[in-house]
Amino acid sequence: MFTVSFAAFMLAFTAVTNINITLHYGNDRFEDSPSLRLAQKRPLLTFLVGCGAATSLAICVYFATKPVEPVNGVYLFLGFLAAFGLVIVAKMVQLALTDPKTTPHPPLFLVFPAYKIKFAEHIFNNIYCWTSSRSRATKELV
Repeated sequence: MFTVSFAAFMLAFTAVTNINITLHYGNDRFEDSPSLRLAQKRPLLTFLVGCGAATSLAICVYFATKPVEPVNGVYLFLGFLAAFGLVIVAKMVQLALTDPKTTPHPPLFLVFPAYKIKFAEHIFNNIYCWTSSRSRATKELV
C-alpha cells in the first residue's frame, strides 16, 4: 500500500511540475506561434487537483484490497507523506544552492506553491536568502 501511494503521489507531483513548467516557460518555448498567454494563474489549485487525482487512485486501491483494514489506510497516508516530504527536501536543497542574485524572486515553485502559504513562504525564503562564506562559494560553483 505504501508503494502504491508513494508512486501515485510522485506521479501526480510530476504531472503538476510538467504543467507548471509548460505554463511558466511556454511563451518562450512557442515563440513562433501566436501569443498563447500562458501563466500560472492558480498554482495552488493545480497542486490540489494533482493530489486529488492521486488520492482517488489510493482510495480505489484501498477499497479493492481485501480485506479492507484500517492499517492499509495508514500505509497510504505514509506514502503521501513520504512523497510530499521528498518534494519539500528537494526544494530546500534547490533553494540552498540557488543564488538569489541571479534568480528572480520568488523562485519558481514547480510542485508546491509555498509562496501562497505565509509560514511556508517565510521558511523557504529564509533558506533561499541564506548565505555564508561557504554557501556563496558553493552557489557560485553550481
